[in-house]
Amino acid sequence: MGRDELNAHLDRVLIGGRERVTITIVDYDPVWPVRFERERTRIEVALTDGVALRIEHIGSREPAHRMFRAPQHDVHVHVWADDDPEADRYLAFRDRLRTSSADRAAYKRLKRELASREWEDMNHYAEAKNELIEPILVGSARR
Repeated sequence: MGRDELNAHLDRVLIGGRERVTITIVDYDPVWPVRFERERTRIEVALTDGVALRIEHIGSREPAHRMFRAPQHDVHVHVWADDDPEADRYLAFRDRLRTSSADRAAYKRLKRELASREWEDMNHYAEAKNELIEPILVGSARR
């Protein structure tokens, strides 16, 4: 998706508008899984009627879903319909990064390179990662 097309899309779907951010990449922190479990529990408690069929930690923001974030912008919650194939694609991507050190290293290099650029909105950064996400997904499907 081109820059202008992406901006037009974001202007239609983002509540509060686009947000210029500085991307900072940090090394893996073993506290993240613990923190995710804490956030998962908070979400489960808030959704007392059981509407969440599953709560997963997967990463980037994608189309066809809703995203909520904490006031501190340090937690992003993405919500997909249970039958949305995009959720399965990104779970597959997450699982591939967990099992392939080569793909994980390539993704880390790309994220660090992209983080050195200035972005009009975090979604431009996320879109730029697709140059590697798609080949990893295609490659993992063939294995």
